Amino acid sequence: MFRCIVFVLLFFLGGMGVFAQKGLLWQINHADLEEPSYLFGTIHIIDSADFFWPSKTLESLSKTKELVLELNLEDPMGGLNMMSMMSKMFMKEGVRLPELLSEKDYQYVKTKLSQMGLPAMMFDRIQPLFLQMLLLADLSGMQKEKTRSYEFELAALAKKKQIEFSALETIDDQLSVFDSIPYKAQLEMLLKSLRDTSVASFDVITKAYLDQDLDAMQNITEEELQIYDGFKRIFLENRNENWVEKIPELIAGKPCFIAVGAGHLGGEKGLIKLLSQQGFSLNRIE
Repeated sequence: MFRCIVFVLLFFLGGMGVFAQKGLLWQINHADLEEPSYLFGTIHIIDSADFFWPSKTLESLSKTKELVLELNLEDPMGGLNMMSMMSKMFMKEGVRLPELLSEKDYQYVKTKLSQMGLPAMMFDRIQPLFLQMLLLADLSGMQKEKTRSYEFELAALAKKKQIEFSALETIDDQLSVFDSIPYKAQLEMLLKSLRDTSVASFDVITKAYLDQDLDAMQNITEEELQIYDGFKRIFLENRNENWVEKIPELIAGKPCFIAVGAGHLGGEKGLIKLLSQQGFSLNRIE
């Protein structure tokens, strides 16, 4: 159950779009650094048959002393117990889904949940964005048995190589994103996501990632972000700005391998641009 929740959070909050180049692995240098660190863009879940390591990824990981993920998979709860985490997924003050939707829309969402094998009455109090995460996970094939996660693969390799773990945020941080968005807006996003057949399929996203085609991923993401209206800053940009405050301190004392959703790398508010503005040199590794 918990592993599934981690997958869903990473998938939903991670993003995919990057900027107009190719390549997922970047070296971070600075005059004050004795050794370089690395920035790697992941896709959080992928079919096992499509899983691959871009050139020099594992070699770069071996040169570092700490693996930095969005969540620390060695201590994913970060001090938050399961009951506390589950409570954060529920709407406050006993609000229930049928109170916020018309009968027609409620029956529509209920049908979608039933198609996933989820009893709707059990999920009436869950925040709409988390329901959307579950639905997107199902549509993307995340529930398939033969899938792999770059984050879990990297964590396993780091553990084997006795590389330390750390994280850019906690599950509590990720779940707090929901609290920033009113339930009405969450519901509008949920319904739009379910009804918008123009959103690129998971297979299309996977192909772009396999090709390391960042132009294609950028186009896909711009299309998908239309669903989330004016909340791109909450989902992506605020988190990038928080992370870029932590990364310099992390890499100052030791070389790190930082792996985050590829959508956090590019653009004017992406990690590459933000780190460059702080005087770091980022070079793509081919």
